[in-house]
Amino acid sequence: MKMQSKILALALAPLLGLGLAVILIGNNRIGDALTESIKNGLRASAVAIRETLEHADEGEFRVDGGVLYKGGFNVSEASEIADHIKQATDIDITVFYGPTRYMTSIVDARGIVLWELRRTRLCWTGFREMGKNILIRISS
Repeated sequence: MKMQSKILALALAPLLGLGLAVILIGNNRIGDALTESIKNGLRASAVAIRETLEHADEGEFRVDGGVLYKGGFNVSEASEIADHIKQATDIDITVFYGPTRYMTSIVDARGIVLWELRRTRLCWTGFREMGKNILIRISS
């Protein structure tokens, strides 16, 4: 190998190593920032739906005849709240009371609203820190 090639290799090797390190660190930081941004959007949607329901009417949450009420407000029939959030943010909203879903913007492939699905362990684990009987599951 010629002397010029050796000098060039010695000069380029640290630059290539540094470039690779910058790419890996940059990708990691961008990924973390993107994940945090998504989490913030999901939290904001959860807070929006929770606060909307909290202020919908006086009184407690209750189930009567398979319908969820907040005071006199029929939460089960107010799916337009979840639909508006879905339309504005492209985030599906699901409201559980206990293990049962009572409001959702999620539809199946035929456009039928998925109502009476049970709460999953994943959902409970993800949102139990809200400390309420109402669980709001958000999926994108």
